[in-house]
Amino acid sequence: MKYKRLFCLVAILVLLVIVRWINPLGLTDEELGILLIQAATEGDAKRAQSLIVKGADIEATGEFGRTALHEAAMEGHKDIVGLLIAGGAIVNAKSKLGHTPLHEAINWRHEDIVQLLIAAGVDVNARDSQKENTPLHYAVQEGLVRVTELLIVNGADVDVENLAGITPLRLAAITGNIDLVALLSKKSSKVDTRDRRDNTLLHSAIVHGHKDLVEHLLINGARVNGKNESGQTPLHTAAMKGFRDVVELLIAKGADVKAVDSSGDTPLHEASAWGHYPEIVKILINNGADVNVRNNEAWTPLHEACTSGHPRDVIVHVDKDVAEILISKGAVVNVQDNHGDTPLHHAVVYGGQDMVKLLLDHGAAINVANEYGETPLHVAVIHQSKGAVELLVASGANINARDKDGRTPLLEALSYLKKDIAMFLLTNGAKVDTETISGWTPLHAAAFEGDKEIVELILAKGANVCAKTRKGTSDPRLSDLQGRTPLHIAASRRHYDIIGLLIAKGADVNARDEIGSTSLHDVSNGRYYEKGEDVYTRTGEVLVTSGADVDAMNDMRQTPLHLAAFHGHIGLVQTLINGDADVNLKDISGSAPIHEAARRRRKEIVELLIANGAKTDTTVVSLLKTGTTPLHEAARAGDFKKMESLIANGANVNVKDRMNARPLHYAAAYGHTKVVELLLANGARVFDEALIEIPISEHGGRVIGNTPLHIAAHEGHKDVVEVLVKNGVNVNIESSGRNETPLHLAARERHNETIKLLIELGADVNKINNVSEGSAFDRCTALHYAAYFGHADVVRTLLSCGAKVNAKNGHGETALQMAIYCDRKEIIELLQSAGAESNSEINVEN
Repeated sequence: MKYKRLFCLVAILVLLVIVRWINPLGLTDEELGILLIQAATEGDAKRAQSLIVKGADIEATGEFGRTALHEAAMEGHKDIVGLLIAGGAIVNAKSKLGHTPLHEAINWRHEDIVQLLIAAGVDVNARDSQKENTPLHYAVQEGLVRVTELLIVNGADVDVENLAGITPLRLAAITGNIDLVALLSKKSSKVDTRDRRDNTLLHSAIVHGHKDLVEHLLINGARVNGKNESGQTPLHTAAMKGFRDVVELLIAKGADVKAVDSSGDTPLHEASAWGHYPEIVKILINNGADVNVRNNEAWTPLHEACTSGHPRDVIVHVDKDVAEILISKGAVVNVQDNHGDTPLHHAVVYGGQDMVKLLLDHGAAINVANEYGETPLHVAVIHQSKGAVELLVASGANINARDKDGRTPLLEALSYLKKDIAMFLLTNGAKVDTETISGWTPLHAAAFEGDKEIVELILAKGANVCAKTRKGTSDPRLSDLQGRTPLHIAASRRHYDIIGLLIAKGADVNARDEIGSTSLHDVSNGRYYEKGEDVYTRTGEVLVTSGADVDAMNDMRQTPLHLAAFHGHIGLVQTLINGDADVNLKDISGSAPIHEAARRRRKEIVELLIANGAKTDTTVVSLLKTGTTPLHEAARAGDFKKMESLIANGANVNVKDRMNARPLHYAAAYGHTKVVELLLANGARVFDEALIEIPISEHGGRVIGNTPLHIAAHEGHKDVVEVLVKNGVNVNIESSGRNETPLHLAARERHNETIKLLIELGADVNKINNVSEGSAFDRCTALHYAAYFGHADVVRTLLSCGAKVNAKNGHGETALQMAIYCDRKEIIELLQSAGAESNSEINVEN
């Protein structure tokens, strides 16, 4: 035993000596592997062999996850590649990019190493991880014919598609390599291959201007008029790309110059659209192209020539050569498209003055109107083409032409912040007393923008300072209120310098709009955009010193002080007080300015009002503290006795909390039927909406422009619903925010019994909402909601009560399509059994 132990110790010592001799630095196998990668990269075969002998990790990875074999293959070190393979290197190892050594060898054009790797059994169909390209894709991309042959002989798939759906044959066509196209065509089972957009090889070759390849393909049977998914032929592509020699070759081989794509465009449309290919335009016309052919939008090639970049994103001005050729060959200058636009309408936007002048010189109708009533001058103004505006006016354009809304070019210039154009029009005869169909005048628009110089010029020309708007304002940025004067507009925008000009010209400082608001109300309301607190104060001072009635009441009996206090304009509040405003006047809900300030927790304003005689009460204290009153909290809790006591002691049943909700909203949200009845008996307003979004019950009810009935339906409180409807609330009342009815909300939240009650009480089961064009739920019925959210029982109820199963929402979708989109299998079956049409599919873009 003693000698045996001694023998073991000696063996261990000998082994340690050998290891120290092989690896004197004591490096790990992984560390030796990194040195091996360095040696392979540098081509140091002797060192590489030594490291392999010393036990270096032959699969160690360095930068980008490449092994020594990757590096040797990349650098072309054949001897080291052989050493590594002999040492057991994995020939199919992948880097972080998914490259095998074969990918690298081909990418760096080392044919001898490719042969070596193939002999070692490398996978010739391995895909990289970026674009799923195989070694064959790499060989074609590099134009390596012999490597391509070698790969094919050794089993490479010639019909494999990469991530973009491109085969090696397609790639060869894109690169224009005739030899590779010929080789791969012989080996491929898909010679008439098409890409994902249904482009043929001929299309691909043309896109890149490979004329020789195009000729080769045509000689070998390629269809000269083959179409892609957009209906474009190879000639469309060549004309669009501007390859004259290819265009001539295709025509010589029988290309149809009159071929139309799915948009109705011919090759002449394509050549004309870019505006830079006059020679191609001539060739097409000389070979029979129709200069007046119309596409699906009724655009002729002349429309295209005047609209450089259509339908592309980058718009550039073009020269007039193409348009000149088209006109000389008989193009109709005054042709109108489907929207009534002529080439001149297009030219004023994109073509530049030379193009506009060319059209005018050839008889373009200068005052022709499109379907919106817009003349070329309107369009030029809207698109800020000042040069075109000047040229049109000098050529006799009607400077006061009105579109279908009654808008003149001047009004467009003022509405789109184009001061230089507006000044030009004003000094060249534009009238200042024109009105749109809604009564909107140039002075209204100028007051909105607040440019003093323009307002002064308009006033100097005799504009009516007392003009009032009518229903249906044509300016999308403004409210639809009637009776608004330029002074209202200037006040709402806090343009105090403009207000002074208008008053000096006789504007009525106390004029009222349709809801009874004066200009002083508009300043206080702050409902447009904010400019800083000081501007409210200064605007208020101008109006007050000019005689504005500080106690004027609108239709809600709100004074300017109510609004200023609510919105927190403390400087304006002081200005109104200085103007002797009554601090204790009450609105229709019984609230004084101090209540408005308190419910928004405007402590400084509350103190200011008290200091100036405002009467305070427990409601003010409560609003300041919590944003609600004791009556709100009692309604929330359903405390009937406390409610009775508070009301008996003078509590205002219509008092608003900081979010505009009344006690009735709270009682409805929590389902306190008796409290609802008590509030109604004491004059609670049933039609008031809580306009600001807040959760007000444990069920997650949200108040967004909703009445108490909406809230009760949303929460499923059918008893409250019944009480409210029997007290005169319209069962089909729509919320102002989304135009939803109580039935919509009940359907969305799956309150089936409430739904049955609403329908029994007269709810319109097919009523549509009007959320917004961008919403998935725009113009939906209750059935759409139930199908989307997966409420099968609600779907049954609605169908049994006459819901239209094939009604479409704002996106043209039926309830069935929404159910399919959400994979609601039970509901899909229900709807189909009820006769839902299933012949249309939803187009879902990933």
